[in-house]
Amino acid sequence: MVWPSTFTVATHQRTAETASAALPRPPTTGSAPVPADLDRYARHPVYQGNSQGKGKDMNRTADPRITNAKPTPNATPANPATSPAARRLALGAIAGPILFTLAWLPLGLLRPGYSQIRQQISDLGIGPHGILMDGAFVLGGLLILAGVVGIVQATRTDVGTTARWICTVLLALAPLGEIAVGAFNETHVTGHVTGAILAFQTPIIGFLATGLVLRRSPRWRRIGNWLLVASPLTLVLVQIFLQTGPPGAPLAATGLGGLTERIMVGEIQAWYAALGWLAYRRS
Repeated sequence: MVWPSTFTVATHQRTAETASAALPRPPTTGSAPVPADLDRYARHPVYQGNSQGKGKDMNRTADPRITNAKPTPNATPANPATSPAARRLALGAIAGPILFTLAWLPLGLLRPGYSQIRQQISDLGIGPHGILMDGAFVLGGLLILAGVVGIVQATRTDVGTTARWICTVLLALAPLGEIAVGAFNETHVTGHVTGAILAFQTPIIGFLATGLVLRRSPRWRRIGNWLLVASPLTLVLVQIFLQTGPPGAPLAATGLGGLTERIMVGEIQAWYAALGWLAYRRS
């Protein structure tokens, strides 16, 4: 082993003292620090470290006036997560159509003489087990209405407040109409017809407006484009039903009013279910 000589140790001590003496010192007298001196002090290689990593253990932020570190603000998340309650509400747009279908399908099969092809769904709201069908109208509408709330909540980071309110109102009209159809069966003509108009015809405007809003968001653009297709498709199906379904319609004699109504209702509710599923998945 070779021990360092006294001369070598002394030489290193003098070198360290010389380097320390050469360090720029920030001004410490009464006035504020001079920016040029502070910048030269902060960029000195002993405090920053050279390419071999020397000096990296030095305390570069001993003086808060010369630190290059920028404080990190307490930023809120860009996309706050939807609340679990709102996420579950979106599933109402799926549960409502399922409940409604599971009501009219077996009740129609169980009623003697009833034709799913010729007669309308509302006919099941009067007569035997009519209260069950009326209850399915009301409960199904409430579930879809809750689903609309969950859907709109899921888009709050992508859609402006005004646009969300517009979509909420327009999408809520159809389930409100379904509730009215159940609350006022065919024996209450005015309330029943008003509810049917809301349930069948307002989605034409609701799908169009919602599609135009959602297609501006990258996350919702695909379903937004599909809703722009759903709007004219719903219009066509409504017109077919109006020509075949109601008493006195031009094509009522074809006996297809029940079938055309079920196709129209199924198409409308399928779009609500699709929106509910996407809202649940993306929340």
